[in-house]
Amino acid sequence: MTPNAWVYAGLYEGKRRRVKARVEQQRNIPKIAMNAVCTSFGVLEEEMVSKTRLQIVAFARHAYCSMLRKLTRLTLREIGELLGDRNHATVLNSIKVTEHLIEYDDQFRQSYDEALELIIDECGLLSHIPPRK
Repeated sequence: MTPNAWVYAGLYEGKRRRVKARVEQQRNIPKIAMNAVCTSFGVLEEEMVSKTRLQIVAFARHAYCSMLRKLTRLTLREIGELLGDRNHATVLNSIKVTEHLIEYDDQFRQSYDEALELIIDECGLLSHIPPRK
């Protein structure tokens, strides 16, 4: 093997390790996001996966669905399974409601941004997301 081939193989292995590290970090994002949303909205994780319709819990669920959709490659069905076996249509509706709430509800926007900052601080690799003004 030529010396250049060794350099290429070394770069390939280095890239492979970085990709594996990112994948491991991606696997943790749902758990990190759940903790961040629960903290910023002031709800318990058990409430998030329960069937309760309390407004603050519903808003926290909406925010969680939206964040996971933006920050991961999870499908709508997978996100719904994380939230107590909700279906994909419920998750899609939550994402639409979140967009509306961010635009018109200052308190929701503040809690959403706080949760997003907690996720960015925890994960590091998501720091490319610009903060909302």
